[in-house]
Amino acid sequence: MLDNIETDIVGILNPHYKRAKAVIEALSRNKHVIVDKPMAINISELDKIKKILKKKKILKYFYF
Repeated sequence: MLDNIETDIVGILNPHYKRAKAVIEALSRNKHVIVDKPMAINISELDKIKKILKKKKILKYFYF
């Protein structure tokens, strides 16, 4: 799905311990992301996500 150029947005529904990797992969491929909390399980994962978001103009939405 991430390779499909027609896909603009993805919902990350993985278990909490796998979310950050999926979010990082989607953001790296310029996809908008909807993700449940927690999107990361440690500060290191969160810092990687924040770094990508600062570089790109990508929509991120966190729902509860």
